[in-house]
Amino acid sequence: MLKERGECLVLVFIGLSFLLLLTGEANAQMGMNVSPLMIYKEVSVNNNIISTTVTNLERYPLEITTSLAGLSHNLEGKIEILENEEEIEKAIKIFNLAPSDRKFTLAPGEKRKINLKVNILKAQNIKPSGAAYGVLFFSSQPLENKNKTLLNVTRVGVAILITLPGGKIKKGEITQVYLTQVKAGDEIVYVLKLKNRGNVHFTPLTGEVVIKNNKGKEEGRFFIQPRICLPERECYLKAKWEGHNLLPGEYTACGVVEIEKGKEIKVRDIHFTIVKPYVLVQPAGELSDLENIKVVQKEPINFNFTFINMGNIDLNPCINLLVREEGSKSKLIRELSWQDEKVKVGERKDYSIITKGLPVGNYNVVIKAEYSKPEYGGTKVAMAEALLEVIEKELVIEGEITDFSIEVTETENRIISKISFKNTGNTEFSVEGLIELKNNQGRVVGQIPVNKTSILAGKEKRIKELWKGNLPVGLYKAVVTLIYGEGKMATGETLFLVK
Repeated sequence: MLKERGECLVLVFIGLSFLLLLTGEANAQMGMNVSPLMIYKEVSVNNNIISTTVTNLERYPLEITTSLAGLSHNLEGKIEILENEEEIEKAIKIFNLAPSDRKFTLAPGEKRKINLKVNILKAQNIKPSGAAYGVLFFSSQPLENKNKTLLNVTRVGVAILITLPGGKIKKGEITQVYLTQVKAGDEIVYVLKLKNRGNVHFTPLTGEVVIKNNKGKEEGRFFIQPRICLPERECYLKAKWEGHNLLPGEYTACGVVEIEKGKEIKVRDIHFTIVKPYVLVQPAGELSDLENIKVVQKEPINFNFTFINMGNIDLNPCINLLVREEGSKSKLIRELSWQDEKVKVGERKDYSIITKGLPVGNYNVVIKAEYSKPEYGGTKVAMAEALLEVIEKELVIEGEITDFSIEVTETENRIISKISFKNTGNTEFSVEGLIELKNNQGRVVGQIPVNKTSILAGKEKRIKELWKGNLPVGLYKAVVTLIYGEGKMATGETLFLVK
């Protein structure tokens, strides 16, 4: 009997980049092999069939189900699968599967070639018009054995990138360029953010970066790693400088990208500084936590916080204070901004912003410190948030026991406690507590709970409690402890005689 193995879903190309799929073959994945894992082709009216092959590697039959989804990628070039209803419908319109290929069974070792017909006319009427993208999924539906044991389940995705006949626009725009270094002595990475403004995907054919010193002399050159970029998507193009011959000084990085033969995009020069041998200037800063604030309406509000320069270059942060009504992202109540002259490396600089009061209500406070320069990754932002509560008046929560006595009734020596408590503050609160009865040796011989009751501001209330216990003849002490408001305490004591 086979041991139950449960359901195990595997999606082959999750986390892989397009270029890896272009250069690699599919491996056996949990009983299925699909090859190729990527279909990268230009189709025409007379040649509009694309295909891939699935093989059963198990020793038992597999039931295979195929399905379609949309395709995109993130900034790092990793594949993103779009399985929302709109993208699935779009993929089904463009890539036509034969009914017999939607669900079928493969015997052990059996192969099956799956053909997809590209509907060119429909694809050309759907953005980006010059190309079509999708994912073809193969999901194995395990067949149950006699003992109802579940076999492995596999899900394999095939990325589809198709160039359509007709007009093709290959146009790219560099939207950001900067240098970065994880830590001192590590490789320096030249980063471009490329936006595909055309209607078809492209892989930058060549890309090169030249490093020059402040005299214009070339110090070295390195190459941009190619990456597929889909229309209207952005991706990072990176070049890694692994040489260690950059001494302290000023340098310039000059880059160029060729998105197709003869069509170049020149990148603006980056001027950068090496502060120690092979150590790139790296701005870094953070804000201390901002404490929640409670103030009375119309009184000045004081915001205190600290900016810490954690990088290796002096910074001149631009401080921005935003106050919005709680729960509202759009209603800006107040905004203050100013530029600081300098925060030195390693310095902790304290700030205090005093602004006029606000009406009663709850507010969200955001303080941002913007710093850095475009050549070091653009503007960076340190941020701190807090809540601001503006109240009508300063709450005064005070109270006192004005009288405390114990009455012993003649009938069965029943004990009645009498407490007078006055709310001397300016807001209503509740009071509750406990009375302990002690004999002349200080031992507790009884307890009387004081039930919770509310007292209005400035008012006094008499609280009575009955204790039905019996005490022997003698002199006793009663000690009362009352808790009121926000954890405040009042105590009192009295002597009483049981005859």
